[in-house]
Amino acid sequence: MNLADLQARADAALRSELAQGMTPHVHLFNLIADQSAALRSQAAEIERLKVELDATKKRLDKSDELLRDEFAQKQDALATLRAIAEYSHERSTGPAVEDALWEVRRMAYEQL
Repeated sequence: MNLADLQARADAALRSELAQGMTPHVHLFNLIADQSAALRSQAAEIERLKVELDATKKRLDKSDELLRDEFAQKQDALATLRAIAEYSHERSTGPAVEDALWEVRRMAYEQL
């Protein structure tokens, strides 16, 4: 609801209350009471959203930590495969005479 709508509602309420014999002071008191209730409701909603935001942030932080750990493990595994492939390549008699190390080299490179 925008400011013009709020003003129109307040004006309509004032006209109605004045028509019923209510004084402007009572009308202002009612407006203040209504606004106070609305502000309390909004404050409660803001607090609820803050709690929800904090819980979401904690879940995201935990997910980020798990993903970083998994990425590090995969990087370690890839480095190990590279080392196996290089070791096998350097010590094999292949490709002229294929031996077991040449097969190990082939399997390691397939995984990279």
